[in-house]
Amino acid sequence: MSDTYRNFEDVLRHHPDPRFRVVAVPQSSPVLIAAPHGGGIEFQTDVIARHVARKGSFSLYQLVWMGKQARDAHITSHRFFEKDLDLLLKRHHWTVTIHGFRSERPCVEIGGMNEKFKCALYEAMLEHDISAIFSKNIREGAHPKNICNRGLGINGGVQLEFSSAIRSIFLDNYDEQCRAVRSICSGISRFAGDF
Repeated sequence: MSDTYRNFEDVLRHHPDPRFRVVAVPQSSPVLIAAPHGGGIEFQTDVIARHVARKGSFSLYQLVWMGKQARDAHITSHRFFEKDLDLLLKRHHWTVTIHGFRSERPCVEIGGMNEKFKCALYEAMLEHDISAIFSKNIREGAHPKNICNRGLGINGGVQLEFSSAIRSIFLDNYDEQCRAVRSICSGISRFAGDF
C-alpha cells in the first residue's frame, strides 16, 4: 500500500479532526504485539493483535482508524512514530507487528530482522495448519527503523502480514482466527520461553 502522508504528524496536519483511537496496554511481558494500521486501514489486524495479546498476556499497541479517511492514513512502518508506541517500544525486548496485505491466497507472510524468532513463528504456524511463507518483497520488514525492529532486543522482531483472504476467513470463522492466534502465541513462547 502506498502512503499519502510521510509520517504521523503529516496525517494529523491534513486531518485536523482525525477519527482514530490509540490503545496502549502495557504488561510485564518482554513482548509487545502492535497493530499500527488497525480499523479501516488494514481490516481485522487490530482484532488479531488484541486476541494474541490477551491470550499470551503480552503488551498491546493499536492505532485504529475509523471513517472514510482511514485508507489515506497508512504510514509505512519505518516512518511510523507515535508517542504511545514509542514509549512501549522502549520497554520491550521484542515486538511482533500485525499487518495486512491484499491477496486472494489465504496466507501469512513472515518478515522482520530476527531470523530465530521468524523461524519459531513459521514452525508454529505450520504445526497449526496456517499457510505461512517468509517475506521476500516490500513486506519483509527488514528496515532497522521498522516498528518490529525498534524494541530493546539487538536482533529486532517480527512482522506478520496477513492476506486479505485469510482475514476474510477470520471474519466468517472465529475458530480459524483462534487457531491462528494459538499458533502465534506458540511461536512466541517457543522463541522467548515463559519469560
